[in-house]
This record gives sequence, structure tokens and C-alpha cells, in this order.
Amino acid sequence: MILNKELLCVNKIKPSLLHRAVRDSDHLKIDQLLEDPSTEINKNIYYWDTALHLAVRNSDISLISKLLDHGSKINELSFAEGYSPLHLAVMSKNLVVVELLARRGADVNGMSTNYNQRFNADINGIHVKSRDINKPSVGTKVRDYYYKTPLHVAVVYNQLETVSYLLNLEQVDINAIDNLYASKYASLLYEAMRQECLETSRLLLDAGLNVNAVNEENCSVLECINQPHNDSWRRSGENPCVVVVKKHLVKLDVIDHHLIQQNLNAISGPELDEFRKDCLKEIQVLRRTRIDGTNLSYYCVLFKSERTLAVFSRNVNQSVNNYDDLVRRLPIYGGIIYFRLKQVLKRCRLLKKAEKSIFEIFKILPDTFVREIFLYLSNEDLKVLIA
Repeated sequence: MILNKELLCVNKIKPSLLHRAVRDSDHLKIDQLLEDPSTEINKNIYYWDTALHLAVRNSDISLISKLLDHGSKINELSFAEGYSPLHLAVMSKNLVVVELLARRGADVNGMSTNYNQRFNADINGIHVKSRDINKPSVGTKVRDYYYKTPLHVAVVYNQLETVSYLLNLEQVDINAIDNLYASKYASLLYEAMRQECLETSRLLLDAGLNVNAVNEENCSVLECINQPHNDSWRRSGENPCVVVVKKHLVKLDVIDHHLIQQNLNAISGPELDEFRKDCLKEIQVLRRTRIDGTNLSYYCVLFKSERTLAVFSRNVNQSVNNYDDLVRRLPIYGGIIYFRLKQVLKRCRLLKKAEKSIFEIFKILPDTFVREIFLYLSNEDLKVLIA
């Protein structure tokens, strides 16, 4: 390992009293320091990061809450690796801490980064002279890592329970990935498939991951996963996640969801004909089955827009409480319906909050006409009305 002078200087940075107290879980000392106006609660230094990062690493729930109550920045990125406290909580495989940070306002779509590329280069055994650091060619060479959202980290660490929790958060963006990662592997699904995580792959697909994403070479995820450079990790035989993805594509094809040609080619063979028939059979069941508390069938959830469904689906709360129950009742489309209804309910809540403002603005118009306006307002439009 080659270390330059700047890195050695950074290693000499000493932790603050608060850092030491948090490391030692000395709550009495921490309380004293938090009452001292001179304490830099968000001091961020190499190796130690912030006091909040340390508390998250220690999974100290009470201390995490205490630091947040006293002004710790919940989305501060660690000095060297560029991870937020939420990223670290996911890595620590502590769902309780993940839930706490999410409730307290952590950015669930925030990307990790790297505050100092020269440190990353040195640590990986690549020596870059200080005067060359800002050259574009050097920056490109050093950028050999991917920025990640907490969801991406959860998939990488094969944390199914955390993946499920994050996907159920209203604000999560399932398709948020680093541009460099997207240019190589198309979507987050690649990571789940690479590790052969069947349940994680199913969850991501059911939750609405973009199956039509392609990389810079116009390859779909299925094409990426079958490229020769993956032979080093694949066990004998076909990756089992490939079948999961292909079946999901068939489900979407049956309900006339748009699929790119690469995906259509992947499911064009006769080996999935029986599954296609099963999909058509369940579609008939969906036509006959009403959602509790509404006049809508589950079939409508697959074919109507979320905006239309939200206007007529104010009483479906009890129908989307349990993913496993819905999948048990509707084994093929239950997962997709669950997450679509979650999005519908999100819009229902926004409509309820914005309803008063909308009727006040358009009060001279007939009630039925005003309700038609609901269909044309996006979720972002509704948030503006609520603000």
C-alpha cells in the first residue's frame, strides 16, 4: 500500500471529546458535552466520521435519538467512504436503526459518494500525485466504485427484510441508481440476480422496478447477467433468478405492459407457454374478485391508471396490509397488485389533503367537474397545493 503525505496527515487528526464519549458509550459525558455550546456535534473527521455515524455503528438507539434531538445532521456523509448514517445502518444489518432513521427523516434515496478520491486511490494501491489529482484522466481512473442508495446497499448485503421495509416506504425511488452502475448493468435487479437472491428479485420486480432498463450497450438486465464475465461467480447451470425474471416478463406481457424487444425475445420460446396459461387463468379470477370495501375488482388495479383508481379507491386500506397474504391468495399477480395499491393509497392520502384547496379554487364549477380535475394533477402538483 502506498500512502502519500496528505493521507498520513489525515490519519493524525484526533477525535473530539464527543467522538471518544460516543465510542465508549459514556452517556454521562455525552450529556455534558451536548449541553456545552462549544461542542461541534457534526464534526466530521477521517476514520471517525461524525458522532452520529459512530452511534449508528454501535446500534445505540437511545444515543442516536439523543444526537438527532440535539441537531445531528441525519444525512451527513462519512468523511472517507461517503456513507450516510442510514447506509451504515443497512450495512450493520440492524432494521431497528434503519426504521428509526427513516422515521426521523433520513433521505432514503440519498446516494453514497466518496469525499476524497485520492484516499480511495491510495488505499487501493494506486498512487496518484497531488498535482495530478484534478486532471480529468485521473478522475476517470479513480472512479472505480459506485454510488449507492440505501436500497442498493440492502440488496448488495442481501438484507431481504430491509429491502422489503424500504420498498414499503412511500418516498423510496426503486429505480434510483448511480449512472455509472446503470451504464454497465442497467438496473438494481442485476445486483440481486448476481447474488442469486430469488426473493429479493421477486420483491424488486413486484414493486415496479423498470424491467425495460438497458445499459450503455443497449443490453437488458437478462443480457447483462448472461455475459461471459459473470462465469467466475455463477454456479453450474442457469442462474435461478433468470426464470423469476422471465416469468415476471410473461406476467407483464399478458396484461399488455410495454416490453422492449430484448425482453420480448427472452420470453418468445415455448418453455413458458404453460405459465402464460396460468397467468390468463388468474386474470379471470381477478375479474371476479372485488377489493374489500370497494366496487373495484383486482383486475382494475392492473389495467387502470393510479390516478383513476385513487378517485374511486378510498376504502382499500385493509386490502394492502399484508404482502404475503395477497400473494397467497393471488400467487401470480398478488405481489404486483400489492405495490400498485400502495401507490394508489399514497395518492389517496394526497388527494384527501389537497381536496379542500382544490374545491376552494374551483368552487364555481360543478362538483363532478372538479373531481375530473383530480385525474390531471400529478402527485407533485398535489404536494404543492398541500404546502
